[in-house]
Amino acid sequence: MNNLKKNLKTVAAMTLALVITACGAAKLEDKLDLGKKYLEELNYDEAIAAFDEAIEIDPANIDAYVGKAKAYEGKSTTIDDVEESLDTLLLAYVTLDDMVQATDVEYTGIDESMDSVSLLMGTIETEFTDEIYPYLTQLQEAEDFDTVQKLKDKYSEYFDINFDYYLMPASVTVSGVYVYISMTDGQVYYNLDDAISNDTDASFDPGIYLDSPITMPNGEQTQVFSLAGYDYDWEDLGSHITITGMIYPFEFSNGTSRYGIVEE
Repeated sequence: MNNLKKNLKTVAAMTLALVITACGAAKLEDKLDLGKKYLEELNYDEAIAAFDEAIEIDPANIDAYVGKAKAYEGKSTTIDDVEESLDTLLLAYVTLDDMVQATDVEYTGIDESMDSVSLLMGTIETEFTDEIYPYLTQLQEAEDFDTVQKLKDKYSEYFDINFDYYLMPASVTVSGVYVYISMTDGQVYYNLDDAISNDTDASFDPGIYLDSPITMPNGEQTQVFSLAGYDYDWEDLGSHITITGMIYPFEFSNGTSRYGIVEE
């Protein structure tokens, strides 16, 4: 009799667990369907809320995260303010990136997979870069480097954006001596003989040694720039020149940082 009671209790417990699981699965499906409905209606805030509820029911469900990211992605297109739109795209990206980083969780999906996650992250990243680069150009032309730095601090952890380029003036006019710069260590040479005799294995970059150093927006002072797109050759070494162009940052092979000017 005791064994029979124990068996009945076990069966009852298993039945209850199955009922709870079935109810949970039904609730999850309802929330996912609701989120998809709101997405189709372009009701992004309600879609986000529905997918959040789905995540609460099943924190390992891929469909819920993908749906939520798509809702943020769609919402970003309805926002006129550039930075608010970028922030919303960031929320879309982070929604998926958190999944990718949580390697201790075994995510499963119904209609979506981790391949879906990777593809959507790539799409969001493309949309982000397409939106931010024109904005960075506007900020650079307005010399609003504080805002550029703010954007760099906020987004560089997630997106591969060359913010440093936009921390430079869009155009400068400078004067100085035409020189050669060793691409090995950044050493400056005023004539070709010195360059060859002192650094026979190096390749050289044409450059300008300014009459006086200038302070970059990041506070760094520099007096040497590499040149790109200017019609000078070794016979001009040591002559005084004045040029106008756009500044860009780069590094030599040994890690030495340098700035360059490219002709507009």
